[in-house]
Amino acid sequence: MDLWTKLVEGDGRAYSILYDNYHSFLFNYGMKIWDDEDDVLDGIQDLFIYIYEKRITLSVPQSIKSYLCVSLRRILFQKKRYRCFFDNLQVSELHNKESIKSLDLNMEQIIVNNELELEINLKLNKTLSFISPQQREVIYLKYYLNLSNGEISKILNIDNQIVRNVSSRALSRMKTILNRNI
Repeated sequence: MDLWTKLVEGDGRAYSILYDNYHSFLFNYGMKIWDDEDDVLDGIQDLFIYIYEKRITLSVPQSIKSYLCVSLRRILFQKKRYRCFFDNLQVSELHNKESIKSLDLNMEQIIVNNELELEINLKLNKTLSFISPQQREVIYLKYYLNLSNGEISKILNIDNQIVRNVSSRALSRMKTILNRNI
């Protein structure tokens, strides 16, 4: 029996597990789309209160992660008008976090790798400032949160094709900017 089904049936442990598993994920996501930490924390709390109170009438979502993102986003929009936030997007989070260091690298190689990673992050961060807030959000959702185009379209309440177009244009624009600056 999956977690959501147990939650709907009133299993308090399932509710705790859901909260523990997704709270930090939702906080990180919320801080990427909202500029007020207190609003994000309140929104997460409101979301989990809503889920608990309405658990009996909730249907099983295809993707819990997508459902929670859509719901948090909706709650934040209800609190106040949406403000563009992604100016402070940390590109280092978009960068693949797998370590590029192996055990046999010596200290000099580690320093060189760190400098290269920092240079790449700086270039990407600068490049992100040249694309629209919508494009930054799609890039963040797609490459940092590893959400599918379908999940992104539900979160942003736009057509799946628009997600593909926005993503493609953003990557194309970033590539053009990076090529000019190299």
